[in-house]
Parts: sequence; structure tokens; C-alpha cells
Amino acid sequence: MPHVVVQYTGNLEAKVFELPKIVANFTVTSPAISQKTVQVPLNGWVKADLGKENVAADIVTKFDESNIKAKLGMSKFSTPGYRFDINIDKLNVDKYLPPQKTEKPAAEPKPKTNQPETPIDFSPLKTLNLDGSLKIGDLTANNVKATNVRVDVRAKDGKLNVEPMSANLYQGSVKGALSVNANTNQIAVRQNLSGVSIGPLIRDVAKQDILDGKGNVALDVTTQGDLVSAMKKALNGTAKLELKDGAIKGIDLAGAVRGVKSKFGGQDVEQAANKTDKTDFSELSASFDIKNGVAHNEDFAAKSPFFRVTGAGDINIGADSLNYLVKAAVVASMAGQGGKDIADLKGLELPVRVSGTFDNLKYKLEFGQMLSGIGKEQVKVLKDTAKDALKGQLDDLKKQLREGSDKSSAQGQGATSGTATAPEAKRPEEKLKDKLKGLLR
Repeated sequence: MPHVVVQYTGNLEAKVFELPKIVANFTVTSPAISQKTVQVPLNGWVKADLGKENVAADIVTKFDESNIKAKLGMSKFSTPGYRFDINIDKLNVDKYLPPQKTEKPAAEPKPKTNQPETPIDFSPLKTLNLDGSLKIGDLTANNVKATNVRVDVRAKDGKLNVEPMSANLYQGSVKGALSVNANTNQIAVRQNLSGVSIGPLIRDVAKQDILDGKGNVALDVTTQGDLVSAMKKALNGTAKLELKDGAIKGIDLAGAVRGVKSKFGGQDVEQAANKTDKTDFSELSASFDIKNGVAHNEDFAAKSPFFRVTGAGDINIGADSLNYLVKAAVVASMAGQGGKDIADLKGLELPVRVSGTFDNLKYKLEFGQMLSGIGKEQVKVLKDTAKDALKGQLDDLKKQLREGSDKSSAQGQGATSGTATAPEAKRPEEKLKDKLKGLLR
């Protein structure tokens, strides 16, 4: 039984009633709570002015590990409007949700059945009249961890506006807004993430390990529909990404370029993403124009100590897939990145086609395109290299011919004096042929 102590005052003529002091202790039992049973203390006061159709309350309580302070209000009983100002020091929402089921793979795969999606019901927002603020010191929700969370909410006439939505998370901060129009099933999101460590965020939110780095993300999108799939396909807006000191996961472009000499004359190579491979970068940036669920990019750029990467392509958000072409170009700085073997390939571009679904990406290394794309500058370098090598060989041959001519004269003099003669030396033109063969071999 709950323990409750209440003080009560009232004025029937003025229609004002008040509980100036409430002291209560409740017992809550639930399998979702780690302790199974939790004692919930409650302290506060409540005041109701029936003439003015207004109720206000001030409550302090503790639930599990959360200390909660709440100021609550309601007005106009026929069409109620709600007010709240809630402060929570710590809240782990995931702790009270049903555990995710991990199914063991069956001996034989079951045929896939297309289960219909459950529509999103916007109707409760059409009559909601709400104005309030929620602050949480330490929040975990959907595996996302944030601190200093603030959410201000206003709802009226079927329109919900959440602004600001701000928090510190993953070594950075986020600030933005969300709006929902229940009359048209439209949603708009505007978010700016600053100085955020993007890798842990993506891993916690999307369960994908595809990118690392720290920087800024800007998102401004709208969508419409009552199904999640329909909303993804109706997504429109813009996005921008700027990261530093990170890595693209799944492929090692440096290793691919280092091994390019062994691929000369070979076919293009397609490979699946490898969790242990990565391409480090010092800077990465990209902007996206999103139309009907497809995010198109033309200005992808990444820099590392030994290559520059550019790219363009599409991210199909509705289909959870990617079709992207990036080009990795070798630059001058080679220290620690493969030495002379890579320096010999300076200026060449290795195209890499990235495609497939997010959980099954494929990387196609288009060596054929790289070789066919050799430009005038590379041809000039190859010509100059061959020219220098030939000149060195000819200079060496001339020196040997001069030494051979002097030696032949000495041998001729030895023959007339009756001494033994050395085997006949090769003629100059034969030596020239041998040198050229060696050069071209």
C-alpha cells in the first residue's frame, strides 16, 4: 500500500482548492526495471482554480536512478491546454524498453514474407495544445548518448514545433528544430552538429561502421507520408559534411594504389567491403542535394598525405543503397606511404566504384579506366624517363667503345711482335644492339 500524507485547503465560494503539501511513497513493480521493484517518493503541491479553469502542480520525485523536478499546469477544461517544465538529472530510456530479440539462424532459411508497415498515427496531434520545456542532464535513448539536453515543445492546431533541440553529444554539440504538421503528415528537420565525433554516432544510431572523423554536419530536410518507407522516398532538402582526421571504412585506397603495378594489363577488380581496411584522410567534405529520397553529390573531396580523392554519386535513402564513383590521385608527398613505387605513379587517378546496399557494399577498382585515362602529362613523364635512360645507356656505350678501341690497338701491336692475341672483341654495332635490348627488355 502506498504511504500518503496530504494537507488540504479549499474555498468553495472562490472555487479554489489547494494541496499545499503532498508527501507520498509508492511501490512500482515492473520486469523492465533492473531491480524489478522500485520505491518512488513524491513531494510537492497542487492548486486548482476551478473558476478560472486552471490547475498547477510542483512535484519532486525519484524513479530508479532519475531525480525529477516538474512544474505542471492545465487550463480550459473543455479544450485543455497543458504546460510543463521538467528537469531530469539522468535518464536511460533504453533501460525500460523490451530487450531486442536475437534470433538464432534456422537450419533452413524461411521464405521472406512482406509484412505490411504500421502507419504512423498523427491524429493525437490535431487536438493537442501543449507548451513546455524538458531538460535532461544525461540521456541515453535508442543507444544515443547525450548530455545537457534541452527540448522546447509547442503544439496547437495540429502543428507541433520543437525548438530548440540542443545537446552535447559525441565530443561536440547539436542544435536544431523539428516541426510536424498533422494536418498534412509533413515533417521538417533542421539540425547542425558541430565538432562531433561522427564514427561512434553512426555506429550507435545506424549500427554501421563506415566512417570516422570529427567535424560538422548540417541537415535541412522535409518529408511527407504516414509510412516510414514513404517518408524516406519523399525526403527533400540539403545536407553538408565537413570532417578532419578520420577514415573511410571498408577499403584501403593506399594499398590499392601501392599494388597498382601488378594490375597493369589486368581486369578491373571488385571486392566486398573489408572491416579491417580503411582509407585515412586529413580532410573530407561533401554537400548533398536531396530529391525524392535520393541524395546527389558532385563535390566529394578528401585529402591525405599521399593522395587526393574526388567523387560524385547518389545515396538512395529510400532503398538504403549507394552508387558512387571516387577517384584517388597520387600526389608528390610520399613519405611513409610506399616510397618510390608510388612516386612513380604520381598524377595517375584510380577510379573506385562503390555500390550496393549499406550492409553489403562492393568496391570496384577500375584499373582499366586508370590506364586509359593517362593524360599528356603522364605520357611526357614516361617519355622523359625513357629518354634519360637511353641517354645514360648510350653514354656508357660510348665510353666502352673508346676503351675497346684503345685496347684493340694495343692488342694489334702485340700480334706483330709475336705475342698471343685476345679473343676478337664485339663490333660497336653489336654492342649497341645488346644495350638497346637490355633497355627495352
